[in-house]
Amino acid sequence: MFVFYFIGVTQFLAFLINTVLGILVLTKNPRARAHQAYFVFALGAAGWILALYLTIFKLADPLIAGRVAFASASIMLAGLLWFTADYPQGSKHLGMTHAVAMILGIVFAALSLSPFMILKSWIVDNSYISGEFSPAPYAAWILFYLGSLVFMLVRAWRGVRRSFGLARRQYRAIALGVTIFFVVAIFTNLLMPALFNDFRWNGLGPVFTFAIIALVGHSMLSYRMFDVRLILKRGLVFSLAGSVMVAIVFFCSFLLAQIVAPQYAVIIGVLLLMLLYRPVYHKMNDLISHVIARGSYVYNDAVLEVTKLANEHLEMDVLNDLLLKTLEKLFRFDGATIVVFAPNTTNVVAKKMQNGDERGMTDVPELVRVLKGYPEQIVEADELDWTVRNDGESKNARRDRATLDLMRSIHASILIPFRVNGVIIGLLWAGEKQSHEPLTITDHRLLEIVGRTLAPALANAARFVAMERLNVDLTIANRAKGDFIDVVSHQFRTPLTEIAWNTEIIMDDPKTPVAIREELGSIKEGARKLSTTLTSIFDVLDLESGSMAFKRECVPIDEAIQKTLHDHEMAAKAKNIKIRTDVAPVSARADAQRLHEVLDAVIANAVAYTPNDGTVTVSAAICQEKTARAVEIVIADTGIGIPKKDLARVFEKFYRGKEAKHAAADGAGLGLFVAKNFVERMNGSISLESEEGKGTTVRLRLPLCENGKKNG
Repeated sequence: MFVFYFIGVTQFLAFLINTVLGILVLTKNPRARAHQAYFVFALGAAGWILALYLTIFKLADPLIAGRVAFASASIMLAGLLWFTADYPQGSKHLGMTHAVAMILGIVFAALSLSPFMILKSWIVDNSYISGEFSPAPYAAWILFYLGSLVFMLVRAWRGVRRSFGLARRQYRAIALGVTIFFVVAIFTNLLMPALFNDFRWNGLGPVFTFAIIALVGHSMLSYRMFDVRLILKRGLVFSLAGSVMVAIVFFCSFLLAQIVAPQYAVIIGVLLLMLLYRPVYHKMNDLISHVIARGSYVYNDAVLEVTKLANEHLEMDVLNDLLLKTLEKLFRFDGATIVVFAPNTTNVVAKKMQNGDERGMTDVPELVRVLKGYPEQIVEADELDWTVRNDGESKNARRDRATLDLMRSIHASILIPFRVNGVIIGLLWAGEKQSHEPLTITDHRLLEIVGRTLAPALANAARFVAMERLNVDLTIANRAKGDFIDVVSHQFRTPLTEIAWNTEIIMDDPKTPVAIREELGSIKEGARKLSTTLTSIFDVLDLESGSMAFKRECVPIDEAIQKTLHDHEMAAKAKNIKIRTDVAPVSARADAQRLHEVLDAVIANAVAYTPNDGTVTVSAAICQEKTARAVEIVIADTGIGIPKKDLARVFEKFYRGKEAKHAAADGAGLGLFVAKNFVERMNGSISLESEEGKGTTVRLRLPLCENGKKNG
């Protein structure tokens, strides 16, 4: 009696699981051929098991249920033939095999339902079913049954022997499932009755169709056509939760029926079902999640861990180290490497190797180039191997083959590009799992989340590293610039000063002939211009580095103007330019040295761009600003003037108008730029008015020093 009930329970559970799996797989992608074949196979197996269950427990007419059992088995075999011919590598005669399988399935299903194969007499004896069969149709059906199983066994094990990588693992799962079913069916339906006259286990053979379905599901999980593990999980959760709740309600209703009326006991049981279903379902879900994950990781927990890692704003080395440790914990890869690039380049700014493996570092540029041709978030060696072997004539076959060879050379089973706005900012590659198991679809989804989620965090960390390195480079460059300025200042300024002093001494000697004195004047002026240009360059460098300091002192304006005019006296006499002054005895709060440079630049321009016999007028007086009094210095000339289109740019660095270049070839375009910056740093202002062909007027305004010549 135990065997009777054991077979019944196992048949019902197998029917339930096969049905749930078949329906869920079909609804996931009804148009996929593999999904359709899997559904036909599962549906036929479920019908076969259910019919035998109804027959054994006498819940249906034995003759009708028996015919349905044989018809369902015919459909199951047709579906399995169809699926085996198409998966994992399509048969050369796929269309013909599909047609033959469907025709045979329909013919033998119709034959099983007709009165021509199973006759009227049908006996059920303690789980063993026997009856009268028409010899020829029954022999044909047995031949179809055994032939289908043998065909599937031969194809599956031949695939194991001839295939490699992912396809080999897929074939192995199918071959193992068909072998288990075949051995159990032969043992329970042929050997036990023939050798031991034991018919009790006759109904157990069909139950082992679940072995085929489960192992094929595992194979398709590796193939990633759909997530059988997820489907299996949902089916088991639903089935277990439902079974537990039914047991709870039945038990509670049975106990309550001893106290209250049966109808009230049923109502209380239904209410109890509504209250307890959700917590029981979640408990079953947690339990099955850990069982299905086989102790590796729980998907939702892993996603939270990766997301938390991406949101912690860690430094590059810390982020890469934690990422590798996380991958090691979740997947146990046989080595992994992360490289991150500087912004907008493929220059590696950070790298982290698990186990210190340097393989692949020299191939990084080639890996980036190859990955640009793959829009996928993950490139897997097993998938490339399958594609190369089964679709070698496609337009991307050469690319896939080259990528596969490159991945094998660095012992990488997966490549994950980190992309931000379509640009690859880093790479991750890893070896196989230490368990040598293929990646599941859940693994794929999690790794895709790793790639998408960590990419912005790695990009930000790369920018920070690049900025740190740039800061170091700038510090070194700035130090080198300072050293260069010191060298140039000493090596140029000192000789120029000596030239100026010596020429002036010789020029002041009464014995020096007039002709030589004029030549020496040209030498002195050239030295002065070169010294002024160098000073302007150094001033620009100091201004831009922020290292220039300004004094705040009372500067007598008349003395500053006279000193500057003296420096340009010879240049003005050479062009017969008249210098007129109207300077009030006032003082401005400024830096004496910087003010001298400002006046020198403006007066030098006035002399340089004023034609022969022209006039330069310099005046200074107190003026009233909006909130305080100021000193206004005006330098006007009768020179060539400045075109209106150039007026807005006269204070720009290195800018010189076309007319200015023709009028005076010398000049670096720094004088007015430096003058403007100096005046503004001394809390003053500078403006320029000009009319082409008539001359230019420059106005300087500086804070008035009320204490006269005393330092403020």
